[in-house]
Amino acid sequence: MNIPNKNAAWLRDLMRVAEATEGGGQLKTYRVVSDTAAAFGMRQVQFSEGVSAREDDMFAMWRIQLGLTEKKSNPEKVEKRSAKGTVTAQAGTGSAVGGTGGGGDDGQRQELTGFEATLKKVDDWLEGGK
Repeated sequence: MNIPNKNAAWLRDLMRVAEATEGGGQLKTYRVVSDTAAAFGMRQVQFSEGVSAREDDMFAMWRIQLGLTEKKSNPEKVEKRSAKGTVTAQAGTGSAVGGTGGGGDDGQRQELTGFEATLKKVDDWLEGGK
């Protein structure tokens, strides 16, 4: 997102929205009204990775980066209701690229960002349609 330098109040307002909390100190949840978000089944989000603003002197604007996490969405509710299946280890043919060639994450799981989680849901849905 870009905000012109002459609209500093917009950047100030965005920071207030991103840092807003609810009664228990949790970040505030916002309703998203967007055709793109609706296509992914996202209805409510929270700011997750903070907001960063970089000045772009050439175009006299701030370049804004932010992260959102999906909250209380339909796919999330369905996932919680569904029975947890057992996960089996899978291995591909060939050798690992880079690293020590061990192939795997050595038991360490990385948590997905909100956008990566959404992409995973879409990927899982597409796999189910085969």
